[in-house]
Amino acid sequence: MAFGKTQLVDKVAEGAGISKKAAGAAIDSVFKGIMNALDSEGAASIIGFGSFKVVNRVERKGRNPGTGAVITIPAHKAVRFATGKKLKDLVNKTAKKKAAGKKKDKPAAKKK
Repeated sequence: MAFGKTQLVDKVAEGAGISKKAAGAAIDSVFKGIMNALDSEGAASIIGFGSFKVVNRVERKGRNPGTGAVITIPAHKAVRFATGKKLKDLVNKTAKKKAAGKKKDKPAAKKK
């Protein structure tokens, strides 16, 4: 399921019991805070959710997928995200429940 900003605004407004306009302003403020922290400090963390970090990517060789020609990808900065413990545990718990529901009972192995 795709989850865009509009859906996020709706969820925040409903969950916090505030208007969509106020929820949109709050979300914009959070995003702006994260972007400002990345710009000035190179990192931003939300305990339990995850952390964002600016990393330097070195120049490297790549291939144009259309032509197969070798190209040089210039050095640049990128943002990496690492999940926090609460988010990681939630995702893993959900994945385990789905996997448990898909398992089929297998007959017991015969002993020789």
